[in-house]
Amino acid sequence: MRDASAAALLASGLLALSSLSEEHGKTYFTAAEKILVSLASPRYLNETGKGIFLLKHATGNYLQQSELDAGLIYADYYFLEALLRYRELRK
Repeated sequence: MRDASAAALLASGLLALSSLSEEHGKTYFTAAEKILVSLASPRYLNETGKGIFLLKHATGNYLQQSELDAGLIYADYYFLEALLRYRELRK
């Protein structure tokens, strides 16, 4: 099962860690960058006019079989947060 929301959250967290760790910062940054490239690909990025969300393939509650393979607002939030962090760190 794919979960774009978990990937977006992880990318954002890795970018935050990358600026805090001298030893592993570059590794965290590179991993986050790979995740963002994947999320921005046609496989995960929603097509224009196909709903009101940015990312598809997010999972809300797998154990309750709720919000599976869906667009979720918090997936979009963490994706945008990660993109903003990425932009700031690339300066």
